Amino acid sequence: MSEVNAGEICYVKKQRKGTINPNKICQPIGAMWATVGVKGTIPFVQGSQGCTTYVRYAFNRHFREPVSIATASFHEHAA
Repeated sequence: MSEVNAGEICYVKKQRKGTINPNKICQPIGAMWATVGVKGTIPFVQGSQGCTTYVRYAFNRHFREPVSIATASFHEHAA
């Protein structure tokens, strides 16, 4: 670690060996994360499209490649 002084503010620079992206936002994402780790499986979300879209976006950002997630595609009109 090295320290850099900028006036009264002291910044500490740390060198890290890897990228930190824990992806621990909610329980459904954790369940889908576990499912993605099993060969030949596709996570299934029985909920709204918004939840699935958010998880797809988060996984695409994390893995830097498309991830397939199936959804029941519930809408407000189905209630």
